[in-house]
Amino acid sequence: MENQENNYNNEFVSETQTNATDEERAKKKKARILIIVELALLILVLLLAVIFFTNKEGSINIFSRSSENPGVSNIEPNDNWQEEVAESEVNNQDNTNFPIVNNPGVSVPEGDNLQVVESVRLSLPVPEQSPVSSEDNIPAGAIKISGLESGFSPSEFRVSPGEEVTLALTSRIDFPVILTFYDANMPAISIGCGPQETRWVTFVAPQVKGEYLFKNDVFGRSEQTGVMIVE
Repeated sequence: MENQENNYNNEFVSETQTNATDEERAKKKKARILIIVELALLILVLLLAVIFFTNKEGSINIFSRSSENPGVSNIEPNDNWQEEVAESEVNNQDNTNFPIVNNPGVSVPEGDNLQVVESVRLSLPVPEQSPVSSEDNIPAGAIKISGLESGFSPSEFRVSPGEEVTLALTSRIDFPVILTFYDANMPAISIGCGPQETRWVTFVAPQVKGEYLFKNDVFGRSEQTGVMIVE
């Protein structure tokens, strides 16, 4: 009788130990599964982050060059504006017949010399234009010009030799407007505005009296011109 009781106790202990072992194995298996799931989620999050930042850094906006070329702004007027602006810049560089307004004591170069002057003009330091703003924030005393469908308004303004000039441009149309000076005696000072945008630039007027041409650098609108009169 005592032997049977001992056997029963041994079987009970053995079964208890087996159940405990099975339960422990189940817990370990569950823990491994959780670890695998967490690792998979972590890898997925990392992949999504890499894709997001790759797409963000890979997007290029040709108008995001205010520090490199102040004549351009962050705008997207239509589906073909990149090609239009690029073609406009190429045309401007290759065009040897753009008008240079005569100034007293300044000779107008011709032929190959004109191309040399253009290169010098583009190599001169250019003041940086302001960020995109509104007309309410235009600095006091600034000369204000509007970009319209018909061109610049006003199309001329007057300054004194060596005067510090703040020139503000506002586009009042659903298309970009880029005011750029074209004169052998001036750097390629430029203000680029997107639709309904306002920007300005501050520069020192030339010491030489005369008329200094500027025009709309947007492709297809180069006939829209104006003049700064230094007197």
